[in-house]
Amino acid sequence: MVSVDIEAERKWIQQARSGDEDAFGELVRTHQNAVYNLAYRMLSNRTEAEDAAQETFLRAYANLDRYDPERPFRTWLLSITSNYCIDRLRRRRLTWLSLDEPLPP
Repeated sequence: MVSVDIEAERKWIQQARSGDEDAFGELVRTHQNAVYNLAYRMLSNRTEAEDAAQETFLRAYANLDRYDPERPFRTWLLSITSNYCIDRLRRRRLTWLSLDEPLPP
């Protein structure tokens, strides 16, 4: 686990909220391993985990205004990851179910 300087992280979040992509890049570098590892544990597929991690950061960037700075950023980010992976698993399950069902006449 990467040690995070809370003050630096708060600064990066504030800068990213103002549109600073470099500051958001620092947030990505700080948390990318945790996000990828969670996605991989949930999806059991490297390619899907990479896609999930990328989607997590895209969603986080788009929704930074919804982040509550009173709560840990990592927790918020991992909840985005978890929710995205759950959605992927549901879609995967629906695909499997539809393959097993007989075709309509």
